[in-house]
Amino acid sequence: MTDPSQSLSERHSSFEVFKGFVLGAVLVIVVTAAVATGGINLARYLRSFATFGLWFVFGFGVSQLIYMVPAIVIARRRGRPGLAKGLIIAASLAFLLNASCFVLLWSGKMGRIAG
Repeated sequence: MTDPSQSLSERHSSFEVFKGFVLGAVLVIVVTAAVATGGINLARYLRSFATFGLWFVFGFGVSQLIYMVPAIVIARRRGRPGLAKGLIIAASLAFLLNASCFVLLWSGKMGRIAG
């Protein structure tokens, strides 16, 4: 038979992973919006979107490491490995989604939008 305390522990761990995933998704959305806003404003000010806009697109993975690695380390140091796993899953999914969209865009397979 199953041990009720183990079942509760597994549920708690799954919930921690879910909380970490949600926290990671929120971090990705907030930081991406902030970086995009900053990049657009900087490009308008310097009138050079090609240079700064491309660097922000190419630098998504690097900028994600800047805030995700410390969040994962802090979660592990506080004894919350489930939260750290959720953060890693969210960061991985965001990076893979961005990489696949980047390849699709640069390969020319998306076609033209609206005609």
